[in-house]
Order: sequence, then C-alpha cells, then structure tokens
Amino acid sequence: MRGLSLWQPWASLMQFDEKRFETRSWATNYRGTIAIHASKNREELELCLEQPFNDALKRHSIQKIGDLPFGAFIALADLIAIYKTGVDGRDYPVGVKTCGAEHEAHFGNYAAGRFAWYFKNLRPLREPLPARGYQGLWDLVPALQVELHKRAAAPYREAE
Repeated sequence: MRGLSLWQPWASLMQFDEKRFETRSWATNYRGTIAIHASKNREELELCLEQPFNDALKRHSIQKIGDLPFGAFIALADLIAIYKTGVDGRDYPVGVKTCGAEHEAHFGNYAAGRFAWYFKNLRPLREPLPARGYQGLWDLVPALQVELHKRAAAPYREAE
C-alpha cells in the first residue's frame, strides 16, 4: 500500500467520494490501494467557501474550515487508471467526463500535459489517523497498513 498527501479541501472531497480524480503533473505505474492523507497545508482553504466546493463539503457536515482534518490519514482508495490530459485536443479527458461526477472539472487541474489519476472504492476512515505526510507516493509500513484497514468503513459506492 502507498500513501498520498493531498491539500484540503481536495483530501476531504476524495474521502467523501465527491472527487474521484486527482490531477498531477506526473504519472505512476502503481495501481492498487492508496491511503489518502490530508496534509497540514492551509494555502487554498478559501476554495471551501466557493461553489461547488462549499456544497460538496456541506453534504458531509463540513460547515466551516475548522471542521476539516489536517495532518492525518482519512481514507483508502484504489487507483485503477491514469488518463493523460489534453486528449483529442481537449483539456478534460473523455474518461473523466464519463465517470458520473459532473463537478470533477472544478476539483482538478486538467491543463494539457497533466495526468488524471482515477480512484474507485473510496473507503473513509471511521476516524482520522494522525500521521506525517510526504511528497509523492510513498510506501507504508505493514503495521500502519493493518491499522488503516481496521479503521476503514465500507465504501461509499460498491466497486464497479
């Protein structure tokens, strides 16, 4: 299992299965379970007050920025595919359009030359697990993997 730190509000949007694509400037060959970590970074929290961020967070009882977790693992998700952006001369790949989340375009940077990581089987943790995050994708020690699986709730949606 690997870990991936995301800034808020993107980490919580992933945790709540409101966001199934994480856009990055790089791709990976890794496919499998990733532990979603909410970083301590607070640089873009004003997005929580804008739409569609605000409505998506409120659907999950996040009423104010202080309700968001920071510096903790908050979910498990399965990375199943990566799409290169800019497909067919458009910045928003066809795979993203067909996933069923009409607001995904607002929750990522789909500029040409980037990568949209597609996640399924989002499993929120019953409670955040405080931990230090890292840049990139990193390996998790076996004891941490066991603890994360113990804390994981059922998926929001059944695996497709």
